[in-house]
Amino acid sequence: MGQGELFALEIRRADAPIEIPGFTLRKDYVTAAEERALLVHIEEGPWETDWRRRIQQYGLGYAGEHGTKATWLRDFPEWLFPLARRVADDAAFERFPENV
Repeated sequence: MGQGELFALEIRRADAPIEIPGFTLRKDYVTAAEERALLVHIEEGPWETDWRRRIQQYGLGYAGEHGTKATWLRDFPEWLFPLARRVADDAAFERFPENV
């Protein structure tokens, strides 16, 4: 910056939310009881380690060499439907989520 140029710094409180267009953060969206139940189901689910980490993919995912081909991997399990439906409804998605 040259001498005499002005600039503004945005100063915000540490607890002030950062606004990101199209993104909403909802604290406690999943209750503690829902979280516990989800964790039990997830832990019992089919783990994959092909990607150098443990993952579970439901719906549309990436397969083939280097994960370059989008393909249907597996249906959403019954325990995931209520949360997926709630997210879709609350976010006003035009259609049901395609992957998790």
